[in-house]
Amino acid sequence: MDNIRKKMQSLKYETDGMIKSSAESEDVTKEYNRRSDQCDCDIRDLTKKISKLECAFDETHEKLLKASTDLEVKEKEMKEKEEDLSTLSRRIILMEEEVKKSEDKLAKTTLDLGLESKRADRILKTVNTLNSRSMSNEMEIEQMNMQEKEAKAMWQDADKKYDEISRRLGVMEEELRKAVERVENSDKRVRI
Repeated sequence: MDNIRKKMQSLKYETDGMIKSSAESEDVTKEYNRRSDQCDCDIRDLTKKISKLECAFDETHEKLLKASTDLEVKEKEMKEKEEDLSTLSRRIILMEEEVKKSEDKLAKTTLDLGLESKRADRILKTVNTLNSRSMSNEMEIEQMNMQEKEAKAMWQDADKKYDEISRRLGVMEEELRKAVERVENSDKRVRI
């Protein structure tokens, strides 16, 4: 019987060991499956990137061809522009003569402008004088406004004091009336 128990225990240990080993193997298998899935995703991503790069290369190649044709067109245009430039050079010579005439007119206009500037300076001096007078008048107005505010504040204080004194006077008159009545009552009692 002991032998059977020992055998059963050893079978149990072996079974537990096998189950543990099986679980570890399943974990390792899951890890490798996860890595495999990750690698598949990476392969798909890289395939997409490669196809994008190929498309980009094709687009760039087409742009290069277009740029080459544009360059040829620009070179033709440049030759035309050089011809236009020589025409413009002749025109510049003519315009330089006009500039000399314009400079003479400018000198005359500058002289006239200087005279007008002197006149404007005199006017500005007059304006500045009037502005300073206006500023002093504004300062006086501000002082008067401040004095007016002070007078209003004093008037309000006096009005409050008047109201207080009127109220006290009313109270005193009432007390006087009561006192007179008491005196009269006292006189009546004394006479009786």
